[in-house]
Amino acid sequence: MAKSTTFTLRMSQEDYDLLSSLAAIFNQSIAELAREIMGEGIRERLDPAAIDRRIEKERARLKQAAIEIRDRVERSATADVGAVADREPVAQTANTDSGEGSAEED
Repeated sequence: MAKSTTFTLRMSQEDYDLLSSLAAIFNQSIAELAREIMGEGIRERLDPAAIDRRIEKERARLKQAAIEIRDRVERSATADVGAVADREPVAQTANTDSGEGSAEED
């Protein structure tokens, strides 16, 4: 017989109630059904096809997030350009370092 280990699993009361009801439907103990579900979940997580599906789902999520961020940045940049264009022109002052271009004459 394979060696087994006991551990405690914290879960919400709602999940426990669902597990308990499902175990009753299948005429299994809660522990037996939990072991079965965990075993299936572990094998699913290790399945190459399931891994590929999770990778593709994550790739799509990241691409969508990048599109949304780029759109937000572009809208922000467009709004900034519009705000600058709406401002009144600033009067330019002459360069007074060399004394040339000064509005005052001697």
